[in-house]
Amino acid sequence: MATELHLKWVAVLACGFVIGGPLGAAFAARFTDHQLRWMFVSYLFLLTFLSAIRKTKSSVAPCERATFQNVNWPGLAIIGAISGMSSGLLGIGGGLAITALSVLFLRMSQHQAQALSLMMTALPLTLPAAWVYVRHGSHLPWWAIAGMLTGLIAGSKLGSIVANRLPERNLRFVFIALILALAIYMAVTA
Repeated sequence: MATELHLKWVAVLACGFVIGGPLGAAFAARFTDHQLRWMFVSYLFLLTFLSAIRKTKSSVAPCERATFQNVNWPGLAIIGAISGMSSGLLGIGGGLAITALSVLFLRMSQHQAQALSLMMTALPLTLPAAWVYVRHGSHLPWWAIAGMLTGLIAGSKLGSIVANRLPERNLRFVFIALILALAIYMAVTA
């Protein structure tokens, strides 16, 4: 039942993602590389803030957590669209937004939201947005993409093993710390 539950959530997120991704990619053409980099940095700081303000597991009763019966389906579609737009606009993939927004607004546990985000990344939902970039003249180094995919597969496996061994509070801290570190790095190198 849990797999069926997540697959329905993935389907709703995917609908929003498929709409938002190409829109974000088309909108990206209106900005310079420098502006997009600073938008990316700002977006990471926003996600860090949103992740830090959400209630901890102890302050949200298990009966209030997201379940198939009480999930906010329009909210899930909106999170999909926002994640798709951020993916298309900033090339961020959308997974960070899915995780942060699902925990904050849908009351998913950190583990649950991260699993949902990983399920979304298994789908080729970013291809329509990537096609918009290609049509606007961006050349994609396919050999580099193949290398990144190989690293992504290995890293995702290792990361999920580590994440599932961490208590939710520690996992949340690691999630926030990684986003913040990435935001600081991007800001320093911008």
